[in-house]
Amino acid sequence: MKRWTLVIVSVLSLSVQAQELSLEKAVELAIKNDPWSQASLHREQSLQSQSIAAQPLPDPRVSISMGNLPTDTFDTNQEPMTQLKVGVSQRFPRGNTRELTEQRFLEQSREQIYARLARHNKVRWQVTHLWLSMLKYQKTIALIHRDRALFVQLVDIAQNNYASALGNTQQQDIVSADLALARLDERLAKLKQQHSVVKAELEGWLPLKERTFSKAFPNFNLNTVYESNALTERLVQHPEVLMLDQKIATSDQSIAIAEQSYKPEWGLEASYGYREDDARGMDRADFFSVGVSFDVPLSKPMRQDQFVKSALSEREALRTDRLLLLRDMRSQVQTEYARLEGLNRRYDMYQTRLLKQAHEQAEATLNAYTSDNGSFSAVMRARIEELNTRIDALDVHVERLQAVAKIQYFLSPVVVENLQEVKP
Repeated sequence: MKRWTLVIVSVLSLSVQAQELSLEKAVELAIKNDPWSQASLHREQSLQSQSIAAQPLPDPRVSISMGNLPTDTFDTNQEPMTQLKVGVSQRFPRGNTRELTEQRFLEQSREQIYARLARHNKVRWQVTHLWLSMLKYQKTIALIHRDRALFVQLVDIAQNNYASALGNTQQQDIVSADLALARLDERLAKLKQQHSVVKAELEGWLPLKERTFSKAFPNFNLNTVYESNALTERLVQHPEVLMLDQKIATSDQSIAIAEQSYKPEWGLEASYGYREDDARGMDRADFFSVGVSFDVPLSKPMRQDQFVKSALSEREALRTDRLLLLRDMRSQVQTEYARLEGLNRRYDMYQTRLLKQAHEQAEATLNAYTSDNGSFSAVMRARIEELNTRIDALDVHVERLQAVAKIQYFLSPVVVENLQEVKP
């Protein structure tokens, strides 16, 4: 019976572990369920539709009129110039405006592809940051829960010793121990509150059914530290930079469209005039008219030049934005590298010295107290110091992982192939 019970418990345990959500799966679900990406896809489709709509010529205009109708009798065959006139006109936009407008809409639609890549990258970073913060609070709470039982046991021993007048325990030691335990409980309540807030933010990115998270820290592979020039070459492949590059390409089309304003807009007109027979029954010839119209750009300094200057200024502004973005990203990466280097040194110090020394100090004070050579207050202080050291080491470890995640946010390679397949 015990054997089957163990088997059932093992199966249930494996089932729970299988349902736990890993960080990569959480990121995948967050990206998949992000409504922003769906909106971006609709914007791309809208721009593509506008591109198709810009291809044909404007619709021709048809006019029907009665011309030269005498006002004394309104008789259609009284005057030889009276006619029923049907005309059609077709407008031809300036230069290559149609082709350039079509291309501009296509360039704008491609911006949404890079915008979605940038959004996916940002979602990955935000979910990773929240995930690591949640794990930090979880593991800190677990550390305090584990040591709290020891603190309670120490308080009980101290109370018994004080009641039986054994050892060096004094009343102020009991009061101090109760205060330390109360402060530990308050710290625990604060951590639980922070954990609930971060977990709620993380769950906001995920479907309702996905609520069981893995308790294991992710394994990050840190990117190689790049030299100054190599770092810039890597950053220019960041989706936000690629999106600005695409905006600049769109602005080039806007400049070309503005330059078309120097060219005239042409129009073709044709009409057919029908005349009735005269009063004596004689046949009258019908009229056919054809003509060409075009505008004369007389206000170049006032209008056309300003259109081109505006488009040029917009492109230069985008180029400046790109330069500022690269400079800011480069500064942030270098800052994270410096931060990570310091965190690594601190983490090594905790692993090689501080954790060991804090534990040895706690054990030494406890041994001294049990041998009537130390105070209970020193035992409590040493245990709290050991707990704080463990929590600080955990904080440093989480900060290291968050620094690595931030560096990967900036330096993760972008798969340029099949960008059209980037969908929510």
